[in-house]
Amino acid sequence: MDYRARAPHPELRPFVRAYWTLSGGAAEARPQPILPDGSSELVIHRERPFHRHTAEHGRERQCDRLFVGQMRGPVVLEAEGAADVVGVRFRPHGAFALLGLPQRGLTGTIPEVDALGLAWLSRATRRAQEAPTAEAAIAVLEDVLRRRARVAWAAADPRVAAAVEAIEDKGGDLRVAAIARASQTSARHLERLFADEVGLGPKVFARLLRFQAAAARVVGEPDAPLVAVSGDGGYFDQSHMIRDFLAFAGSSPDDLRRRLGQMTAWMMMSAGG
Repeated sequence: MDYRARAPHPELRPFVRAYWTLSGGAAEARPQPILPDGSSELVIHRERPFHRHTAEHGRERQCDRLFVGQMRGPVVLEAEGAADVVGVRFRPHGAFALLGLPQRGLTGTIPEVDALGLAWLSRATRRAQEAPTAEAAIAVLEDVLRRRARVAWAAADPRVAAAVEAIEDKGGDLRVAAIARASQTSARHLERLFADEVGLGPKVFARLLRFQAAAARVVGEPDAPLVAVSGDGGYFDQSHMIRDFLAFAGSSPDDLRRRLGQMTAWMMMSAGG
């Protein structure tokens, strides 16, 4: 498969991390975990959708146009046949600002786009699905999102953007009290704002960023000792880091290295966008 990511138009950079495409044959037709990264996404399958594996339903085929809410654990996917997928990876508060939907009710869910009740988004994703190329599909999505960006600034609370920036600057190694001070609000009020606009509390979001940095190093530096990864990543000790891996990846660092597949690695390495 061929995975590519590209930056959005400057007008959308406060709200969109990247566009991405995945195309080609299913070289690794086996279940692979996609790890949570603090972002939500639009995902449009222009060929046959992937299968998703869950403890509740087992192996089932996904819908072809999806919104992926903030996730607290891995989403296990299995490609089948030819792939032609286009995605929009939002910044943590970007989906709230651009789509106008509170995120707290979408956390941990992957609804079909039509279920969101946004007629303009349903039309745009269908047009992207029918576009002649993946680049043309991205152009369709970017055009409609740029029009939404004109009202997004009014929807987004600048305190959330300030808090997200502070957390990202520290790689997640920041306490909630310090995050609240950086955004000039109380910790309790910040929790409510994050639930609506990000879909995760600031503490969980910070943990996810710290985990992502550690996971990227575990994958990118196979010989790096875990004690060094945990120490450099701001963890108290190695067992503290392993607890986050079990929570967010569903496996230990060593197991992730052993089971790593292409799709997992691509999504991890591009998560920072």
